[in-house]
Formats: sequence, structure tokens, C-alpha cells
Amino acid sequence: MSDITIERRERVTLVRFDRGDGVNGLSHALIKELTDVARSFERVFVVNALHHFDDGAAFVTEAYRVLRPGGELMIFGLGLGPGQRREDWYVYEYFERTLELDRARYPAPATICAWMGAAGFDDCASRVGHRIDQTAMAQAYLNSGALTRESTSQLTLLSPEEFEAGLQRLRDAISAAKNRGESLQLRADLKIYATSGRRR
Repeated sequence: MSDITIERRERVTLVRFDRGDGVNGLSHALIKELTDVARSFERVFVVNALHHFDDGAAFVTEAYRVLRPGGELMIFGLGLGPGQRREDWYVYEYFERTLELDRARYPAPATICAWMGAAGFDDCASRVGHRIDQTAMAQAYLNSGALTRESTSQLTLLSPEEFEAGLQRLRDAISAAKNRGESLQLRADLKIYATSGRRR
């Protein structure tokens, strides 16, 4: 049976378990506050969150510090930095500035690899780890109430006026399609990149 310890600190939860074989389990915390764990982890995962960090390069350096030699850092997220192809997503189509904001927030996989190299990681590689490919009928989606400013981080960055202008553009597109005897579909075709490197 596992011995599980849960310790709560300010804004941090550490969960550690001993499987009985001397191998500790999972820790969840703000990495800069893990001061006693240098060279402790086999893997560090970041799932669709790096764009929320104040300093991505500093995070990568901290991940290097807490990983064991041979340990792996894996970062998952959109690859929207400068020069990357535009993703096909209705949010970018109808809500102005969202793509521009995301290009500034999401580092390209090549940028992440550069940060990893500077921190000391080897073998940085990036690939498409997941693809979101969905369509929805625009009017039904709008009627569902699911499209709010809080539904994606992209929309939370817009002012209420910018969000409402995007909703109006969507309503206008729905009306124009209806006038042509068509139903507007909303499309999401997004690639989630997996970028990884190993600690020396």
C-alpha cells in the first residue's frame, strides 16, 4: 500500500507518494518554490500553460534544475510564434486581435528548443502531439451560451467591447450564410506541439 502525504502551502500543493520501492510519486507546485528538489524529478510536463508564464526561458532553466540527469522536460502547446502558420480557428476569424495576441504569447517550438539549449538540455525535438479538428453549427453554438469571454484565455484578453464586436461579426456571418440558403459552420483545426529535451 502506498504512503501518501499531502502538504498544503501558500499557492502550492505538494503530493508525494512512496510506492514501497523507494520511488516517490508526483509533486504539483510552483516550480520556483521547489527549493529542496534539485535533480529530483524524472519528468516535468507543461500542458498548454507555458504561454501564461511570465518568463518561459527562466522556467526552462528551473526545469533543468529540478530534473535528474537524463530527465525529460515536455512542453505541450500551440506553436504560434512569429513565422508559424496560422491555425484555422473561429476565434481568430471573428475576434480581432486574438491571433496577434497569441502570436506574442505562444513561443514557437524553435524558440522553446533555443531556451532548452541555453539551459543545457540535449536532444530537443518538436512534433505534433495532438490535433484538434472540430466543426460546429454556428447558430446552435451561439445559442448554447458556451461562447463567453471566459470560455478561452484568448477571449479573456479582449475588452468587453472587442468581445461584443466579435460576437456581432459572427452574428452577421450567420445571417449572411442564411441569406444564401446555407448554415455557417465554425471550424477549429489546431495543432498542439510536443516539444521535449533531456537534461545532461
